[in-house]
Amino acid sequence: MSKVDDKKEEHAEQRRQLELLTKYPENGADLTSLKSLDLRFQELAELPESISKCVNLWKLDVGSNKLKTLPKTLAHLEKLKILFATGNEMEEIPAVLKDMKGLTMLSLMRNRIKGVVDCAGFPAMTQWLIMTDNKITEIKNIG
Repeated sequence: MSKVDDKKEEHAEQRRQLELLTKYPENGADLTSLKSLDLRFQELAELPESISKCVNLWKLDVGSNKLKTLPKTLAHLEKLKILFATGNEMEEIPAVLKDMKGLTMLSLMRNRIKGVVDCAGFPAMTQWLIMTDNKITEIKNIG
């Protein structure tokens, strides 16, 4: 299989997963079986409410969309360990992050985050955090 075919297959799977969330949210059985969800490059301005039904999700990639924040419903995803929200339109750290207790890996790089970032707003279990390519002027409460 060529790299082009691999990309086409990857994009088809992304569209299938997004369709599952948006067109068939009542199909909870399929949503609860998802462990990894890739919604990159879908031009999403917000995440579907039905994402809260993905209770077994451990990895979520919402990179390269138009998200200004993350929904409070993400706090219900207790098994979520990895969250990539790279390349969106966030200007501040999403408030829901402090309630995402199991999160260990987080990327908010290439957003529009500016000013002072208070690390007290991140989950205590966070081991890996990347926020490069933002307009951050100060970081406080590290460690």
